[in-house]
Amino acid sequence: MAGGVGAATGGIAFGLAGGAACGGGGFIAGAIGGMAGAAFSAPIQSLGNNLYFGDPMMSGKDYLISIAAGGVLGGTINGGIAAFNGKSFWTGNPIPKAPNALALSTNVNSSTQTPNASTALEADAYLTPNQKGELGIQRAIQEEIIDKGGVVLNREVTLEVNGVRVRVDVAADFNGEIILMEVKNGPYSRLTPNQKIVYPEMLDGAAIIPRGANALPIWGSDQIGKPTTQYILRIIQYGKTK
Repeated sequence: MAGGVGAATGGIAFGLAGGAACGGGGFIAGAIGGMAGAAFSAPIQSLGNNLYFGDPMMSGKDYLISIAAGGVLGGTINGGIAAFNGKSFWTGNPIPKAPNALALSTNVNSSTQTPNASTALEADAYLTPNQKGELGIQRAIQEEIIDKGGVVLNREVTLEVNGVRVRVDVAADFNGEIILMEVKNGPYSRLTPNQKIVYPEMLDGAAIIPRGANALPIWGSDQIGKPTTQYILRIIQYGKTK
């Protein structure tokens, strides 16, 4: 629920700040959207953890830190996307390019040009491993869920198999079928030690035990803490080297 509220409010603020597809609005729009999303979702997340785990409610300082972190993450990701698409990292505006003497002399059709590989490297320079991971998750949500008619149920869902816990990146619904997705983005991204233990068992259909507030939208309160085999696990790897 917290993830859904954060996504909705952040998306509205992102749009009002000039954000759009392909990094529109750059760092600024992404930061505003990220801060708005964190401002709404952080208290809900804290309340859920308090009710289900007995964790203390977040302090005012923690709340401000969460908002700031959301702004930095959202801004960096959106700015990175803008840079990847050859736009300004900060504003998302097109960057004027100097005339290319070779293109002018040979009259090469720009639609046949290969995108400048340096823009991808420049974008990567701004991103931490966690931010690159977030880009991969957003890509999977769009390409593997939304574009294929699925519905995102929640993110960062905690599961337990034989006493070992993991957090799956995304849970989605496809006509009543629950799909759990773990997304790795980049040639050096790897499974965590716990994931190396749990995921092979899940791929073989092992029963999982949903844990925590983030699992509620997927299975409901009656299933929390109880084993279920009602799921399909998918592991998606982007940018893996051959």
